[in-house]
Amino acid sequence: MPGPSGSSRRLTEYLKALPDRFSVVVLSAKTPDHSHIEKYQGARLLRVPVGSGDLASRIQSFERAVRRQLESEDYALAHFTDPFGGYALCELKADYGYRLIYEAQTFPSQELRYTHPQTDGDRRFLSKIRRQELFCLMNADLVVTGSQTTRAYIQGLGAAEDQLRTIRAPVDLKPYDPEVLGAPDGAPLRMMYLGSHVGWQGLPTLLRATALASQQVDVRLTLVGAHHPDWKPHLEDLVNDLGIKEMVDFQPPVTHDDLVKVLALADVGVLPLDDSERNRLQGGPLAKVSEYLAAGRPVIAADLPVTRELIPKDAAVFFPPGDARALSERILDLARDVPRRVALG
Repeated sequence: MPGPSGSSRRLTEYLKALPDRFSVVVLSAKTPDHSHIEKYQGARLLRVPVGSGDLASRIQSFERAVRRQLESEDYALAHFTDPFGGYALCELKADYGYRLIYEAQTFPSQELRYTHPQTDGDRRFLSKIRRQELFCLMNADLVVTGSQTTRAYIQGLGAAEDQLRTIRAPVDLKPYDPEVLGAPDGAPLRMMYLGSHVGWQGLPTLLRATALASQQVDVRLTLVGAHHPDWKPHLEDLVNDLGIKEMVDFQPPVTHDDLVKVLALADVGVLPLDDSERNRLQGGPLAKVSEYLAAGRPVIAADLPVTRELIPKDAAVFFPPGDARALSERILDLARDVPRRVALG
């Protein structure tokens, strides 16, 4: 915190509203680029050095920091986003008497095999994470999630209906001035993808579709997000194999405040999710879509329950997930029909 991720953007929007009414402390993992202590959006932000060891040791370091923080100050309410810090909060809830909110947007037991592929075969570790997630769901006073799809998934895990709240991914509309952003009517068509490179995002499908579409129209694709060491090389190899290096640009992540500048350079936002268990059953908040829509950019999205739920049909076109040819046809449609593109935006 702050970071170029949907969860960081969500928490930033929360913090804008809280410090006027509450004294807020945020505990976050430290990166080399950030200081240990900072005032952020009116909150006291404490960053925890977790070292450079394996994932399990870093999780343990953060959990120890959570326990130390509880010993140092009294809290009325604790809010957490995953079991890595939440498990300790749930264990100590009765001792300290605070209330608990679990922001259950995603679940590491579903996602670690993508974000940390080395854990894929470690059934003991993933089972432990799964048990901790369930423990957190059962002990939280309130569970917040970003879609009805994820809400149904959480109910299926045993959470009570009256315990759940759905809050869609928030976005601050003030920076998104239509006069500054302009209309999505550029030529050649400029597509923008915001987010990570991990496997469930469907980026190979997007790259293959871009190659197919480029045989008939001039298109450009920019991918803005953290370069994952396990996935980025595969994507770069695919770009070279498809012969589309000149039309695809991998950009590093940008700060939250700079998102509007990046989206001003795009005509279309893309959400090419694969039809994986993570996307179909767990779903997610689709934070990038909130930014696409705030910028007045039409969306090309994989046709999944969560995308149909969260993306207005008059602002998007959908394609069967994993179908590069169908996606290329949607790209061609919007490249050739500028009035429709503007109307969708």
